[in-house]
Amino acid sequence: MNLLLAYSASHRARLLEHPEPTERIGRFLDETVRSLHSSLDNPEDAKSDSTLATAIMLSSYQIISPNPFSMSGLTWQTHLSAARKIILARGGAQGMHSRDKVSYFLVRWFAYLDLLGSLSGRDTEEPIFSGKYWTNDDGEGEAEEYAVDCFFGFTSRCVSILAKIGELARRCEQEKREYAESLGLALTNQAMRDQSYDQWTPTPAIFQAAIILQRELEDARGKAVGNCSHSHHHPVGLQHYRPGSPSDDFDTEELLAMNDSFHWAALIHLYRRVLNYHTQHPRVQQSVAQIVRSMGKVRPGGTAENCLLFPLFSAGCEAVEGGHREYTLKRMIEVEKSGLVQVCFSIPWS
Repeated sequence: MNLLLAYSASHRARLLEHPEPTERIGRFLDETVRSLHSSLDNPEDAKSDSTLATAIMLSSYQIISPNPFSMSGLTWQTHLSAARKIILARGGAQGMHSRDKVSYFLVRWFAYLDLLGSLSGRDTEEPIFSGKYWTNDDGEGEAEEYAVDCFFGFTSRCVSILAKIGELARRCEQEKREYAESLGLALTNQAMRDQSYDQWTPTPAIFQAAIILQRELEDARGKAVGNCSHSHHHPVGLQHYRPGSPSDDFDTEELLAMNDSFHWAALIHLYRRVLNYHTQHPRVQQSVAQIVRSMGKVRPGGTAENCLLFPLFSAGCEAVEGGHREYTLKRMIEVEKSGLVQVCFSIPWS
C-alpha cells in the first residue's frame, strides 16, 4: 500500500505538472523498502506473492520514476534481482505460470522487465530463461506462440528471440572490450574505446548466429496474428482481453503494429550491437523507417502507445533523417504527457 501511494502521488503530480511531494513519497518508499527487507529475511514471507509483487513494483517504479531523493544506492536492477531470486526459489517462471491468477500475472510482469532490462544496457544480468517464460499447456502450440500478447505488445515467439539477441549482445560487448585491450587502449578513455569498438567485427560463429536470428525475426513477424491469446481459453482462466469487446484499449491493427515495432527494434539491436553495423547502414535506417511507419498505426495518447517506448527509443537513437527524428521526438513527448518519464526527450541521445 505504501508503494501504491508513492506511485499515485508521483504520477498525479506529473500529470498535473506539479512538483512531486518528495518528502511524502520518500517516507512511503522508505517504509516499503524496510518492509521488503524484513520479508526477505523471514523464510515464511520471502517467497510470498506480496513480497514478489513488492520487489517487481519497486523495480517498475524506479524505471518509470527515477527519483534521486529516495532509496539511495538502490536501482531498478537491485529490485529486479531480488524478484529473480524469489521466482527461482519458487521453482522458476515456468513452474509458476499455471499456479494461479496472481502468480501468472506476476511472472509475466517480471518477464517483461527481465527481458527488456537485459537489452537496455551493457552490464545487466542475463534473463533467468533464454527461451520461453512459460509453457503452453492447452494444446494450442504454434497458434498461441504467434498471437500478439496484450501484456507484452508482441508475440511469445518474439520473447525468445529478444532474449537470444540480448545474450549475443552481451557476448559481443565482452569481445569488444577484449579487442580494445588487445590494442593496448585504455578503456577509461571514452573516445579511444568508442573508436576501437567501431573497428571490431564479430567472429564467424556470432555472425552466423546473428543471421539465423535475423531470419527468425522476419519469419516470426510474418506469422503474427492480431488477436491476444487470452481472448479465449487459458490454463488459469484469464480473459482480461477480448478482441472486439467494448473494453478494447486497442484493435487488431494496433496489436500488429506494436508487434511489428518490437521486431524491427530487435533488428536494430541485432545490427548495431551484434553485427556492429554503423548507424548510417541501410539496414539500420530501414528498420528505423519501419518503426516510424508502424507507429503511425498506433493512436497517439492511447494505451498501446505507452507499450512502445522500447522500439520508439531504439528508433530515435538511430534515426538519421530529419523527418524520422522529428516524428520520434513528437511521439516521445506524447508519451511523457501520460506521466512516464523514464525516457526523457530533453536528454541528448547517443
